Amino acid sequence: MVRSSRAAKCFVLLAAAIGSNACRESASAPATLSLDAGAPLHLVRWSGAGSPRFAFVRSGSARPAAAGVAAAAATSSTFWAYTDKDASLTVNVLASDGTWQPFATITVPRGALLQRPDGSLFLGRDSIAITLTPDTASLAVELHPSGLVFNPLVPAQLSISYGEANPDFNRDGVLDSTDEYIKQVLLGVATRNGPLDPWSAIPSINDLVNQRVASDLYHFTGYAVSW
Repeated sequence: MVRSSRAAKCFVLLAAAIGSNACRESASAPATLSLDAGAPLHLVRWSGAGSPRFAFVRSGSARPAAAGVAAAAATSSTFWAYTDKDASLTVNVLASDGTWQPFATITVPRGALLQRPDGSLFLGRDSIAITLTPDTASLAVELHPSGLVFNPLVPAQLSISYGEANPDFNRDGVLDSTDEYIKQVLLGVATRNGPLDPWSAIPSINDLVNQRVASDLYHFTGYAVSW
């Protein structure tokens, strides 16, 4: 768990290269970077000028090797989560090198389902359909049904790759040490309850080696890579 507010954003940073968690609080932010506590979060944008192309893979399936018409046209996908077994869904993105690369993975382990949106509890061998919709402008996903609640002892997990993100994170037209600072220290997961609500940071881990941020999920809403 990395952070519960913007001020604690770099509390824990996964440094897989050295096999341990490292705190970057001692790193000095570039003078040009505004980190006011009350400032809104910045969402990370996709690289390239066009809209990204997505393909979906449910648990137990092979990753697509090429872009099919149906896969490339897909804008969302639904899978079944169960009380008594693990389930997951991965959305792949067509990378700049022409290969399919994992973008976001939602995993619902056995025992994670707790309460339906209507307030009723999951019992016995129960299940529910879950839909993931990736955003075409920023590295974000919407997860439904809204109001689904997970077991706090066995939460769902979400990981989002920023490997295909625009490396100019602060969008000033220059790739410099400020962008590197954002990548290494500030990137994490943000959430919002509804399309009109502001984004807020949640505890997350930044895996710099694999260029992914990950977080435990306790309910469904929108999630995004942010700083």
